[in-house]
Amino acid sequence: MLARARSYRSNRFSSIVQYGQNSINIFAESNHIHSYRIGINKTATSTLIKVNGALVKRVSEIAQITPLQIITPMSHEILERGPEYRKRFIEWGVFHVEHSYFETYKRFYKILKQRNVLLKSNQFVNSWNQGFCDEAEKLNAIRTAYIASLTKYINIEANGLGINEDLVVSWKAGWDRSKPLSSILEDQLKSDLTRGFTQSGPHRADLKITINNKLANQVLSRGQQKMLIVALHLAQASLFKERFGTAPIIIIDDLVSELDDMNRLKVLRRLYELDAQVFITSIDGVETGDLEIYHQFNIADGTLTSVCN
Repeated sequence: MLARARSYRSNRFSSIVQYGQNSINIFAESNHIHSYRIGINKTATSTLIKVNGALVKRVSEIAQITPLQIITPMSHEILERGPEYRKRFIEWGVFHVEHSYFETYKRFYKILKQRNVLLKSNQFVNSWNQGFCDEAEKLNAIRTAYIASLTKYINIEANGLGINEDLVVSWKAGWDRSKPLSSILEDQLKSDLTRGFTQSGPHRADLKITINNKLANQVLSRGQQKMLIVALHLAQASLFKERFGTAPIIIIDDLVSELDDMNRLKVLRRLYELDAQVFITSIDGVETGDLEIYHQFNIADGTLTSVCN
C-alpha cells in the first residue's frame, strides 16, 4: 500500500479494508535512502496521498521513494505469459534506476495513444511519425542501457542460486533495428489502418529468456522457474544497490511453495547477504537454518503477534 496505494494481490478495495468499514488509513515513516512521512487515506472511490504533509497527485511519486520488489506465486507470469509481463518487470527497474525515464515514457505513450486514435478513425497519421520515432529511440536507448547493466547481475544471481545452464537474456526493441523506424511505419501504414493500431515500436518490446537455446518456461520445472524468478528480482535489487548504496525493500509471498529446503536456504542466504529489508510470508513457517532472523510474527484473526525477536 505504501509503495503502490493498493494491494499487490488485488485492485479491489474490499480486499484491504476491514469488513464493514468504508475507508482505510495508513501512516508510516520511511528512512529508505531519504526520510519521508507517508500517509494514505483510501475509500472505494478515492485515494488521498500525502508525503511529508503535502498532497501528491500521482502514485508514481510514492513508488519512487519506496522502491519495492515483490515476488509472489504469480511472478511465474514473467516466464509463462506475454511480452507485457516481461516489459512490466523491466519498467520497474528502469523507472527506479533512470529517473529521466518516466517523462520519456509518458511522452511516447501519449503520442502512441493519439496515433492509434487516428488509425482507428482512418485519419492521416504522418504528422505524428517524427515525434513517435524520436521518443521511441530515446525510450529504447534507456531500456537497452539498463538491460546491459542488469544482465551481468542476472548471471551472477542465477549462478549463485544454482542455475548453471546456458542462460541468455536478450532484449527485443519492438521493431526491426536493422531498418529506420520511420521507414517501418511508412511500410506498415496500410496494415496499421486496417488493424487500427501501431504494430511496431517500444510498446511491442519483449525480454527473451532462454535456457540452452530454449524458452526458460519450456525446459525448467516449476521449482527451477521460481529460482530463476528470484534471480531476476535479486539482479534488479543488486543493480539498484550499486546505483544508490542500498537495496530496495523486498516482499516474498509464500516462499515455501515449490522450493525444497536447500533452495529456500539458498534464497534466504542471498537475501541476507544483500542486506535488504525483507518481508516473507508463509502459511507453514520458514526454516532459516543458522541465519539470524530479526522478527517473526503470526497473523491470526486479524491480529499480528510477535513470536520471535
